[in-house]
Amino acid sequence: MRVVRAVGLVAGPAIAIAGLLVGVLPASGTYGGECGSAFAPRDLYGSSVADFLVIGGCDDTLGARRAWAIALILLGLVVLAASLVGRARHAAEAAVPAGSLAAEVDRLVALHKAGTLSDEEFAAAKRRVVGAPSDD
Repeated sequence: MRVVRAVGLVAGPAIAIAGLLVGVLPASGTYGGECGSAFAPRDLYGSSVADFLVIGGCDDTLGARRAWAIALILLGLVVLAASLVGRARHAAEAAVPAGSLAAEVDRLVALHKAGTLSDEEFAAAKRRVVGAPSDD
């Protein structure tokens, strides 16, 4: 599992960077001219267009490149986020030893939330685990 998280920490940013490169590197168009990049296209006359939603004469080329760029960026961010969440979850699990007091209380809380233990049973079990005197 540690290897999978490490791969995610490296692969996620690499995939996102690949998406950025696809989006910013210039593409040649079907009209024999330069289309600009997917995120900064040029119109048929070669003037720069700031709004990347306006494509000019290279619709097919830039539209596909823009879709790939956005998909790669999002995929890279999802892979990175998943590996970070897995890393945080593993750290939280490692922080509570299996036979510790906190682990036992967590188990009781889970049983209580699931409805396996009633309020009275939960309180009694918690007092027993913590070592507090009973109210009886």
